[in-house]
Amino acid sequence: MIPSLSAQGTVNAAPGSSSLANKKLVTNHDAFGYYIDRYGLQFVGSIIPSFDTSAELSGRDIRDLVAKIKATGVRAVFSETSLPPRTAETIAREAGVKVVEGQDALYGDSLGPPGSDGDTYLKMLRHNTVTIVHNLSGT
Repeated sequence: MIPSLSAQGTVNAAPGSSSLANKKLVTNHDAFGYYIDRYGLQFVGSIIPSFDTSAELSGRDIRDLVAKIKATGVRAVFSETSLPPRTAETIAREAGVKVVEGQDALYGDSLGPPGSDGDTYLKMLRHNTVTIVHNLSGT
């Protein structure tokens, strides 16, 4: 079963549901527009300023994103499995929020290796939904 996230911020995973009071996302780049729109989340900013994964934020861009994270009450910065988490770690540390990385990182640009939580499209959606809900709900 794929967990579903309602526009009201409720996820229906296996048994039970969890309401999201915080729907604000900061990700590596704006690759989750479809997901954000579908589930009524709010995109606050991205670590990479374009779809070009070799692009980098300037020092001013980093300061501005950190300030925006603090001002909007973002709970976590979501890294992606296909990109190094260094900049996400720096931004999260400066903003005083959690960085979601490693096994919990989101699958955005590619599926995961065989046997991973993201080795199929459906498993990738499940992993991303559970990870986002868990980190935005604080559970």
